[in-house]
Amino acid sequence: MPEQKNNNTPTGPDTNTELSKHRKREKILEFEAQLSVIMARYKITYQTVMDLTAVIAPTSLRMATTLPDTSSTQEKYRSKTITSDLFSLIEKYDTPYKTVIKLAKKIDKSNTISSKFVAVNPEKTRRYLNPYTGAIIVTKKQTPHKILCAWKLTYGKLTVDSWLVDER
Repeated sequence: MPEQKNNNTPTGPDTNTELSKHRKREKILEFEAQLSVIMARYKITYQTVMDLTAVIAPTSLRMATTLPDTSSTQEKYRSKTITSDLFSLIEKYDTPYKTVIKLAKKIDKSNTISSKFVAVNPEKTRRYLNPYTGAIIVTKKQTPHKILCAWKLTYGKLTVDSWLVDER
């Protein structure tokens, strides 16, 4: 019997291009994660990243925008720190400035979308302190609490209502 060659292992130029595309995608994903960390750490938006890339970009690529004039030294230091972190990240991953801006916009959009799902009106709570026993009860405003109801039966509604420490 003649031997059959194993055709399961791909070879040739298609494999190399697929591999390089995969590496390039991984590199961009790593860069995006690092950029997201920087944006979260310094609490900056897409517009700030765009302004910073305009400042650190080579003169031929510079945009018309510049950083706003910061008056305090603390703001100047913060701006320089952000700029240096962003520049070192761009150099580390050798990322084009257009890609940086595009990814920053994507990150900023995802941050604003996720903030829409935050509870608009969280349930309010009340804290009562029983001066006789020293017990503290935290209740949700709409839910009656067993012990609180027992206190109201024992001491009276007006008395227990006066034990309200705070409402959140």
